[in-house]
Amino acid sequence: AKEHEMCSELVQVALDANNQHQMMECASWLEDRGEVGKAAQLQAGGGNQSKALELIVRSDSGPDPELNRLFAAIIDDLDVNGLTDSDVSTYARRFLESDEGDNAFAFLCKACGDRHEVFESFAALCQERGQHRLASKCYAKTGDKLSSLKCLVRTKETKTIIAFAKAARMKEAYEIAAA
Repeated sequence: AKEHEMCSELVQVALDANNQHQMMECASWLEDRGEVGKAAQLQAGGGNQSKALELIVRSDSGPDPELNRLFAAIIDDLDVNGLTDSDVSTYARRFLESDEGDNAFAFLCKACGDRHEVFESFAALCQERGQHRLASKCYAKTGDKLSSLKCLVRTKETKTIIAFAKAARMKEAYEIAAA
């Protein structure tokens, strides 16, 4: 398969062989040829999750459901205690770029707990990308009810806006919802 540059077939052969050394060798060969997504699959199959994660983040494969599933699986098993804020931001952004905002939010909750600055930064990014409902969830997580409501207003979901304003029980919230 290598000889004839048959990348997809090479991935399948390497995975079927279930030989870690072969997987890593093929992954390196694929990476050299710019097949980053396929290399990530082999790295993950060979047990090198950190390298697979690095490759997935680097890849520009667009909406690739298989790669998105692999990314979500690796993140789900990831020990978040040693992650830097930069790592957390990068991984959450990758979820957002894959139209998997709910996974991004769940990951942030798992990785950041109550570190408000990370949620606020991600909320701003969501707003820039038109993901107002997700931005609202992030602001709500930080306790910033007014910013959360302002994002909800941009969704134009009247029932949700009214319910949120009622639950907030703040004069400013009623004013924002009425505007």
